[in-house]
Formats: sequence, structure tokens, C-alpha cells
Amino acid sequence: MAEIRIVGNGPVALTCALLLARHWPEPDRILLDAANDPSPGLAQRPLALSVGSHRLLERVAAAPTPAAGIRTVEVALQGRYGRVRMPASDLHADVLGYVVRYQNLLATLESALAQSGVQRVPAGFQERSAVVTIQAGGDPGPHAATRTFGQAALTAETRVQGLAPGTALERFTRQGPLALLPLPEPSRWALVWCAPEALTRERLTMEPERRLHALNVALGSNLSVSAIDDCAVIPLVRRTREPLVQRGAGGVQVWIGNAAQTLHPVAGQGLNLGLRDADQLTQALLHWRIQGEGDAEQALSRYTGLRRRDRSITVALTDGLAEVFTWPLLAPAQSLVMTLLDRSPLLRRGVARRFALGSA
Repeated sequence: MAEIRIVGNGPVALTCALLLARHWPEPDRILLDAANDPSPGLAQRPLALSVGSHRLLERVAAAPTPAAGIRTVEVALQGRYGRVRMPASDLHADVLGYVVRYQNLLATLESALAQSGVQRVPAGFQERSAVVTIQAGGDPGPHAATRTFGQAALTAETRVQGLAPGTALERFTRQGPLALLPLPEPSRWALVWCAPEALTRERLTMEPERRLHALNVALGSNLSVSAIDDCAVIPLVRRTREPLVQRGAGGVQVWIGNAAQTLHPVAGQGLNLGLRDADQLTQALLHWRIQGEGDAEQALSRYTGLRRRDRSITVALTDGLAEVFTWPLLAPAQSLVMTLLDRSPLLRRGVARRFALGSA
């Protein structure tokens, strides 16, 4: 019987398996159950890794390549006064994060996993009982708490002039946030353009020239987008599962990553929160297994207590950023807050630490 079964085929599931295998007395009693192959559509998807997540991954695998370093984050209000520039030097670092392709990150983790001793489940495998089952794939399920923003995201890849290499841009428009993330390929940025769902779907079906014009208007006169490729629409809903730990006939289950929460993409925090889930869960399970601190269910209960603050802060921040800048009555306060943040290195470093390192 396996001690740990991990269900999932994405970066959080594989990272969790690798973190556990580093110190588990018998790594072959860790079973990775990738219930389904990753969707082919995910292969080229860009992923934002905070510098904290990148350091975590380097503990268990080689750094994923190619990767685009995020050296500066610029946040601005569309058509209004208020702009914040957060360079990596605020944290005495070279970068605030990286953007990698999904397939490249997965290939790096798979390569490390092949040397880890973790057991992979073959297709059609039936015996899947374990002392602890970690659900690290899929979504939070039909009974999760749900918040709808009335928004959808137009995702695409763009060519941009006027934006320095290594710069990530977050532009808050009256319809919703608009983000550009540097891609590993030169002169290319990933676009996430949020707005009410009807408007987003209208943008998807526009003539390419009209869509390009609308994007350039949203970005302002100092930037110029010359191409928008591979457009798609993603409805935006935040879903959080409670409880995160549950005892069943086959043992204790715990949910992490996208199986525990799916977030609005503003600030790109979903994967980073999931990787911190995996890291702290691993520590809790190692204390149980190696140091004999209670039974598995007690260890998982401690884990949920330890994760509560980070999880609630990250959910609240992304929820708020998704909507607060669309409220016209708050426009003067929004500009004031942005100005204060830009002029206060202490406040600016606090925000940078939260998003780059997952700490205040």
C-alpha cells in the first residue's frame, strides 16, 4: 500500500512529488497518479513564476528554460493619473519572476521525477488506496465557494514596441485589468485582457485591425502593438474549496493548487499559491512521517492552519484587484493610492514581497 498518492499531472502535482521524494524514507511508496494526460492546448501556455516559486523549483529540478526574466513591473491606471514602477532592485534582486512555457516547465519536472524513485501509475491501474491522497489536479469541485466577476479574459500573444525587455505591465481599465507579460521569445509578450464577458467575446470576433486598434487605445500612446496572435477567451470565476482535508474510506484526502482554489489571473498568483501549498504540505507530512508528530490527519490539520493566512490574503488581493479599479466613484482614491505607493519605497517593497515571495 502506498503511503502517499498524488493525483494530478500539472506543475503543482509534480513539484509536490519531488519535494516529498527528497526526504521520504521510501520514495517508492509515493505514488503519482496522473489520471489524465495534460491537454495539448496547454503546451504553449505561458506561466508566471514569482522569484520565490523559481527558487522553490530549483530545490528539486533544473531551472526551466527558456525563460523570460521579469525585471520591472509597471502598474498604471488607463486614462487617469497614477502609476507605480516596481524594479527588482526594490528587493535587492535581479528579477521579480519569470515567464516560462507550460511544456518546458513540465519537461524539466518530468526529467527530475524520472530520477526520484516516485512510482508512476500505469494506465488502467486499479489499486489506488493510500494513507494520504493529495488531490493536486482538476478544479475545486461543484461545491466550492464561487465568486463571479462578470468578466472574461482575452488571452493572446503580441508584438509590442515601446516596452523595455523584461518589463511586465498591468494596466487597470474601467472594464477590467489588462496585463502584458514578457515571453521567452524576443519582442513578444503574453496578453491577458479582462473585461465584461460580452465585450471580451466581441473583441474576439472583431476584425483583426479593429481589435489591434482597440488594444492600442487601451494601452495608450507610449506603446504600440503590431500583432495579436492565438486569441482565446476564458471566463473568469474564483472558486475556493472548503474543507481542504477530509477523511474517507480509503484514508485522508487533502486538496492543493487548482484543486483547492482557482483565482482571477490578475497579478498571476494562481500557480505561485499552489506551489506554496505543495511546499508547506510537504513539510507537514515530513514532520508526521519522520518525526512522528501525531497521525496523518493531525499533520494535515496543522497544514490547513498554516496555509490559512497566505491563502486568504492572496484570494482577497486578487479578488479586490479584479474589481476595485472598475468602480468610477473610487477613481480619485485610486489615483491617490497609486501615487503614495510609487513615492513610498517601504510600501512598494511590501507589495513586491507579497507578489514575488508570497510574504508581507
